[in-house]
Formats: sequence, C-alpha cells, structure tokens
Amino acid sequence: MIVYPLAAVCWIGMILLHAAWGHFASDSTVLRPAADFLAWMLMAGAMMLPTTLPAVDDVTRRSYRRRRLIAAVEYVAGYMACWGTAGALFVLLRLHPLAHDRGAATLACLLAALWALLPERRIWFAQCHRQIPLCPAGWRADWDAFRQGTTQGVPCVKMCWLLMLACGISEHDWVMMIGGTILAVREKRTFRLNRSPILVGSLALAVWLLVRVTFEAAPQFPSHSHHH
Repeated sequence: MIVYPLAAVCWIGMILLHAAWGHFASDSTVLRPAADFLAWMLMAGAMMLPTTLPAVDDVTRRSYRRRRLIAAVEYVAGYMACWGTAGALFVLLRLHPLAHDRGAATLACLLAALWALLPERRIWFAQCHRQIPLCPAGWRADWDAFRQGTTQGVPCVKMCWLLMLACGISEHDWVMMIGGTILAVREKRTFRLNRSPILVGSLALAVWLLVRVTFEAAPQFPSHSHHH
C-alpha cells in the first residue's frame, strides 16, 4: 500500500525542511513562497494521507488487478490536488505579517474548535466517504480514480482547513502536526460523526500554542557568573 510510505516520505521531508528553514525564512525572493508551498504540501501529505487509507483500499478493490497501483496513485494525486489548491491560497496569505504570528495560529485553533460545531460538518463528513462509479479500463478509468480523490478531498479540505492553517502559521510546530494528524485520522476513520475529539483537541492545541507564545515572549534574563 502506497499511503504509509508516501506519508513517511512527507514526514522525512518536513524534518529536512525544518533543518533548512532558517535559510528560507530570511530569503525575500521567490524562494520563500516556493518553500512555503513545498512545506504546505509536505505537511498535508504527512498529516492527511494517513486518513485516506480506507479510501485508497476501496479504489484498489474496485479496480482490475493490473491497474490497482496506478488507480491508487491517481486517487492520491486527485486528493492532494485539493490540498494543493488550499496551499496556493496559504502562500498568498503568508504575504501578510500576521500569517507568521503564532498568536494568529492560536486563533485559528480556536476557530477550528468552533468549525467543528457547524451543522454542515455532518454533510461534509458524509461526502468524505462518498463513492463514485469507476470505469474499469481506458482513460476514463484514470480520470475516475483521480476524480474519486477530488470528490473526497474537497469535503476533507472543508473540514480540516482551519487546523491545517494553524499548523502552517505555527511554522509546522511538531506538537501541532502530530496532534492534528491524530485528530484527523480519528475523525475520518469513524462511521458516525463525533465532534468531541476535534473540538477538545483543537482547544488543547490552542492552549499549547498559547503556552509556547507566552514562554517565547517572556524576557530572558542573562545568567550572572561570579568571578572570585
């Protein structure tokens, strides 16, 4: 199955990008938006691809054996295209200084908790599991597998965009990413919508960011060494 290897590659990519982030953060050329988009896509792959395992299994089971792998790749491509569209908007948002402020990330977490209470979330949750007919062969089979990815990717973006926005603004804080992954997988893998985990989890992540912001804003007193 390609989902977990791809997600693992994205996590490794995030680790490597974090190591080089100081260079990108100080770059004012086109390299910075490119790095922001790359970081967004790696983050989306790391956090959201694990939620797609049942859907990818479904697409492969409904495809002929000889094209199961390509159908899985096409599904993932369609799904990630939805997050790529969100990533392009995120890059534009990052042109504003507030989109680099962890205080804004905290606010996004609080809004994500409120977003979990929207009545429309039940509709989006059902759409996340919606199946479309897959043509068995030819170019239509390729298109249908890709379209199955977008069919389930769009409502997934609607459900999770605020939490992902918070992760992006927080400069891909590890606690945010790991916590967000657990929440997304937990919500997507259930048969009936349960708002409590995403509500409580988003509030907990907001508290984490608030603590981190407060700690970073606290004045650092130099230690005095005594010379005799």
